[in-house]
This record gives sequence, C-alpha cells and structure tokens, in this order.
Amino acid sequence: MFNFEKLQTWQQAITFADLVYRLTRSFPVAERFGLTAQMRRAAVSISSNIAEGCSRSSRTDYAKFLEIATGSLYETLSQATISRNQGLLDEAQYQQIDEAAEQQSRMLTGLRKSLGIPCRHSTTVSQLSTASSTWFWVEAPTWRSAARWVRKALTSAAPISRGCLRPFQTMNRRIKST
Repeated sequence: MFNFEKLQTWQQAITFADLVYRLTRSFPVAERFGLTAQMRRAAVSISSNIAEGCSRSSRTDYAKFLEIATGSLYETLSQATISRNQGLLDEAQYQQIDEAAEQQSRMLTGLRKSLGIPCRHSTTVSQLSTASSTWFWVEAPTWRSAARWVRKALTSAAPISRGCLRPFQTMNRRIKST
C-alpha cells in the first residue's frame, strides 16, 4: 500500500469520484463529451492530485497539489450547478454532490493545514470588542461558508439580526454582533 492510499482525504476523494460517475450515468448521450466528461475528469483529478502531491519531497510542492485538488473540487461543484440548472441533476442529486464536496473541501483544508502551509480558501475570523458591541471580520471563500460560520459560532453567543447578514453577500466584510 502506498502512503497516499492511507490518507482519509484520498479515500474520500475516490468515493466522491464514484458518486460523480454514478450520478452522471443518467446524463443524455448528447452530453457524453460535454458536462459528463468534464465532471468526471474534474472529480478524478482530485484524488490524482492528492496522490501526486504525496510523492513530492517538499511540503510546499505537496501543498500546491492539494490546492490544485481543491480547484478540481470547486470545478466539479460548478459543473454540478450547471447540470442542475439544465435539468440533468435533480435537487436531491445536487445536494449529494454539494454535501460531499463540502466534506472533501474541509478534509483538503485540514490536510493542507497539517503541512504548516496557510490555506487561502479557508475561513479566518477576527474579533474586535468595544463597550457597546462586538465586530467580527470574516474572510471566507464563499457566502455559504461565512453564513455557516455565523450560524454555528454566534448563535450561542450574541444573536445576529437578519440585517447583519447582508454584508456576507461579498467576502471579507465586517459583521456587527448586537
């Protein structure tokens, strides 16, 4: 057994590729060389880049291949969105891919962080407290990631009014907790 085969991140990437293959089997023949092939190549590329990165001698090179794997993951999710919009995937199938992609993204981020290389696509949070309020500066790759952080982290602390979520529509914005 090779080292990369022991990685849960690689094993999950194989499972993700299997899911994409299974869901794209029902695509029309006209899409065989279009979205079907693109989605499958991108999904296979995730595990391939993890394996290739594992063979590199430097952590920086390994991290670069993990970044490429993350790009392939995002590419697959983008193509799944197009497939859903075109009626090739129903909402339940899209949700399967979305949830699996989210889990895979977290695993890739964790593996990259374990190398000691900072992740550009991870969520970072800074907090500034004043006498009257608390401000959070959230940098996240997507609005969904930022909103998820807000729901998880702040529901137990200070409630956030609906209007405070509006700045999350663009990344790297301050959120005031009232």
